[in-house]
Amino acid sequence: MVAILANITNDRKGSMEASALILAAGAGTRMKSSKPKVAHKILEKPLIRWVVDAAHGAGIESVVTVVGHGRELVEPLVEDTQVVIQEEQLGTAHAVKIAREVLAQMPGPLVVLTGDSPLIRPETITALVEAQQASQAAVLVLSMEMEDPSGYGRIVRDAQGGVCAIVEHKDCTPEQVTIGECNSGFYCFDKEFLLTALDEVSTQNVQGEYYLTDVLALAYQAGRVIGCLRAEDPLECMGVNSRSQLAEASACLQARINTAHMENGVTIIDPATTWIGPDVKIAQDTEIWPMSFLFGFTCVGSDCVVGPHSRLVDTVVGNGCTLEETIALESRIDDGVTCGPRAYLRPETHMCVGSKAGTHVEIKKSTIGKGSKVPHLSYIGDATLGEDVNIGAGTITCNYDGEKKMTNTTATTDYQETIEYKGHTYVYNENVVTMAFLGVDKRELGKAENHTSTNGMADTDIVVAIDKVSGKTSMIAVPRDTMVDVDVFDKDGNFKKTKEMELCIAYAYGDGFGTSCKNVTKSISRILYNVPIDKYFALDLNGIQPINDSIGGVKVQSLYDLPDYGVKKGDAVHLTGDLTEAYVRTRDMDDLNASLNRTQRQVQYLNAFADKVRGSVTSDFSVITNLYNTASDYCTTDLTVSNVTYLGSLLLQKGVTDFQSYTLEGKMKAVENKEFKDYVYAGFYPDKDSLMQTVLDVFYTRIR
Repeated sequence: MVAILANITNDRKGSMEASALILAAGAGTRMKSSKPKVAHKILEKPLIRWVVDAAHGAGIESVVTVVGHGRELVEPLVEDTQVVIQEEQLGTAHAVKIAREVLAQMPGPLVVLTGDSPLIRPETITALVEAQQASQAAVLVLSMEMEDPSGYGRIVRDAQGGVCAIVEHKDCTPEQVTIGECNSGFYCFDKEFLLTALDEVSTQNVQGEYYLTDVLALAYQAGRVIGCLRAEDPLECMGVNSRSQLAEASACLQARINTAHMENGVTIIDPATTWIGPDVKIAQDTEIWPMSFLFGFTCVGSDCVVGPHSRLVDTVVGNGCTLEETIALESRIDDGVTCGPRAYLRPETHMCVGSKAGTHVEIKKSTIGKGSKVPHLSYIGDATLGEDVNIGAGTITCNYDGEKKMTNTTATTDYQETIEYKGHTYVYNENVVTMAFLGVDKRELGKAENHTSTNGMADTDIVVAIDKVSGKTSMIAVPRDTMVDVDVFDKDGNFKKTKEMELCIAYAYGDGFGTSCKNVTKSISRILYNVPIDKYFALDLNGIQPINDSIGGVKVQSLYDLPDYGVKKGDAVHLTGDLTEAYVRTRDMDDLNASLNRTQRQVQYLNAFADKVRGSVTSDFSVITNLYNTASDYCTTDLTVSNVTYLGSLLLQKGVTDFQSYTLEGKMKAVENKEFKDYVYAGFYPDKDSLMQTVLDVFYTRIR
């Protein structure tokens, strides 16, 4: 596994006491496009995202985006910012004025950026804020010296050389037209002064608009300091207003990124024909050949050869691999793999160490085992190949029986697409990805009827749901004692019946691995009104300690007394070593509600764990794959490392900072087992109204 998943390009620095406003309401008519200008892409990343990420990269957490034209396409791109709608575009000052109420609540000075300027660097934004703070200027403008200033506002200075105004090109006098120092459109304002001055801005200009630049003249008249920071590279301030400028900006970013990789020890044979996205990581001594494209959160190890004519998207590549004329999408490629020429790896493909996908080979959602080879002219779909397998030419594997395509599911999909509830209508959200996280206790065996089971029990049952569009992440803790219909199998795996019992026992009816997990997820789905559960991750609870300690432990405020460890309820505790397992597993067997109390601690721990990981991932994305590798010794899962990398990158892109946690409400009742007369257990019965509302909140969208 590649070990170089380093910092993401848009990693956020330490928080800066400042806020940012991004102007992105314009139509961009010169683009001659049906979609708004800021939604056009460079290196597969929308223009507006380059600007938002630059602001975050400078340490600015409070960001507002003003949208207008085509806002239905722009808003999903900036969901990690506060969005303000400018219905009618009456100028840049008007855009700021519309956002005034939101801006008034935000901290520090205000940086104003334009959403069509993808070349702006986080370092420049930081310098703007620092210069404004040092000078206490009412406004500090970023200027640039242009050989051809046509179309740009001019920086006008007084007799003493101080900035006194910015005059738009159309409003310039013949003398002002000759000025070469131009306005970039980037500013840092004393926010209080700006919000007050907006009321004095008029439309007395050629275009009849409210110019934000007029605030400089107002500051000058008021005797306030006006600062100016000269951009070292005018191209950094370049706005994209046409297709030709889009291409020019693309070439600039291409050169910037390629140069950075080459300075870090990567060989790029022809930088002019090599396109690498901003979030791609490449280790030293790897060669990238011409006409290669690496996008998304792709990560390539050392001593690899990529290309010519290769395209990798969201793919993890190990060390010493050769990928010639290869397309790989959301795939995992381990050390020493050979692909191509003309190999196509579709999502969820895993090429294990030393394996091969040869000429005109297509692989989808399959694992090619260590040392196995698919040399040429074959399609491998929905398959798992063991070690040292050799597939002959013209081989096809698929999951089609001639009548219908089979799919592997972990839960029933008999859910309601539309639900009427308490006078409202809800529709199922198809953008939600759902995973069941199970904590398996193999020391607690349970009573599996007609099944000689030593598989253990699903002691912890938590559902995580992620909305791929909004990034909203929810976590539902389902008590292990929840009474639910469980599919009962005999020891040979033959289905016998469906019977109501505790959820945790569903794990006993299986092989202790995949089939056990599927049986639990099916039962969880039944509890949640049959919503689909896409993936499962079952962790042997013996793995809690090593996984926890791999991130240095977590801190919580104890919800429980642990006398053996000197811990009292309410204590601030750093969970490491044996204490971690004791905290999340201990319960009072004489207390009917003991498992509910334990579930509360487990949810608390998982939130703390997620917070710790989230903080680490922003500076080192390899934390995700390292955790996956650590957990692999203790888990059973159908989540691939590609799945995990994709979801991790998704949450980073969406700026997700917390989970919405739900714990099912209900009552514990003593239940007498008919087969085991002396066995009385605690069964949990969810409150139906609370359960329904939770399902609606997490998996559905209210439409009326």
